Amino acid sequence: MKHTAFILKIILPILFFSLKINAQERYKDEITDSVRIETYTYAFKDGKSLDLDVYNPANPTQKTTVYPVYYDIQTLGWTTDMVVSPFKNFTLHALFTLQNPKFENYKVEAFGQTFDYSSNNVPGISKMLVELDPSYQVTPDFRLWLSLRYFGKQYGNLTNSFEYKPWIENFGGIDYRLSRKVEFKLQVVNFLDQSGIKGALQGADQITDSTPYIGRTLVAQAMRPRTIEFTAIFKL
Repeated sequence: MKHTAFILKIILPILFFSLKINAQERYKDEITDSVRIETYTYAFKDGKSLDLDVYNPANPTQKTTVYPVYYDIQTLGWTTDMVVSPFKNFTLHALFTLQNPKFENYKVEAFGQTFDYSSNNVPGISKMLVELDPSYQVTPDFRLWLSLRYFGKQYGNLTNSFEYKPWIENFGGIDYRLSRKVEFKLQVVNFLDQSGIKGALQGADQITDSTPYIGRTLVAQAMRPRTIEFTAIFKL
């Protein structure tokens, strides 16, 4: 069975304009007890503002803050979201996204130069995202689950001169309900023991060549290390 919906969303706050168009298709298979939703999205946001720290490429110890900085962001994307139960007590949630978020009309002037980030990809956002969440209900009170989240290549700065390789965030756990008022949860974060950095590099938005920085220390957000977490829930 197929259902199609078109969603047009326009937001008009003062000095800002946001446009989002979704074309959504929903499929349900009664035989395999599965649901699949496909969404095609075009999004545009105008007039986003922030303050930007600009470092002098000729002398990185010199910094100035430019405010306000106005720029636009636009993306075209496709998302497939599905839940499948191929056999009893097993469920698989899968989410697949393709997108291409880019800056538009993003220019900054400082130190006698113009820094133009227009048409560059937004840092810290992957063009491809894949999420797989399998779970198995051993008994009505005992569940095993995994969560795997694939992030495609990302950029670490506005000039897109630094790249992060794809990686997989990974979690796994056991949920056990002892009674209606007592539950226990055991979760392992990063059981694949991956390491690295992600997010925006500090002070790197004016760097256009990453070669001289190979082997040097830069500051960014670290991936979560392998951890084991235990939670006990008591309801009064």
